[in-house]
Amino acid sequence: VALRYRALRDIKGRNDTPRILSDLIKSERYLKKAGAQIELARTHLTLGRYYIDRGDTRRGQIYIERAWRSFSKFNRQLFPEELITFLPQQRRIEIIMERTISIGETLGAIPDRSLFLDKLIDLAMDVTVARRGGIFIVDGKGDIAPMASRNLDPEYIGEGYVHKIRAKILEASRNYSDGMILDGVSDKGIFADVDMTGLICLPIRLGRQLYGYLYLESHLSG
Repeated sequence: VALRYRALRDIKGRNDTPRILSDLIKSERYLKKAGAQIELARTHLTLGRYYIDRGDTRRGQIYIERAWRSFSKFNRQLFPEELITFLPQQRRIEIIMERTISIGETLGAIPDRSLFLDKLIDLAMDVTVARRGGIFIVDGKGDIAPMASRNLDPEYIGEGYVHKIRAKILEASRNYSDGMILDGVSDKGIFADVDMTGLICLPIRLGRQLYGYLYLESHLSG
């Protein structure tokens, strides 16, 4: 474990020396011999990040997959969300299916509307690995108001950014009856100055009645 921490310290200090990889390989060897599965998985994660950061994605994915298999035996919550995109496609599908099932099971047991909406946005962001998200309700005048949100505080992201989000939702309501999904690369429009890689804006309906929109942003790499 100490060898891994020394490697992490060198990485953080930008001391890109051969000792980093040497320490991580030794850490892997000793932890494997000791049978310390959780700590071994953490070293595999560090090795995975190490190789990916240096352009060797294939080798990095091998170590990340090893870490996933170990964490799956104990507690999947220990696996970092941002590394899910580096898992093989079948693994990612399994994760999405499990989380989708948990949405149905969890939401069906919540009687209070505010708690329901809070849990809904949490689960939606969890499934999509979104950085920001919210549920916006359409009022009688055609305006929108946030009913539940994450990381959309105007004091944190600025009033101007909130206005952009409202404008995008209103655009979706006027021009896209089935919602809007953008990859963030082809056409950002009003978000051209924002470090965003994906956007989802989907209508929330019950029958023909439109109640609002689910809004999600991703800032992960492609």
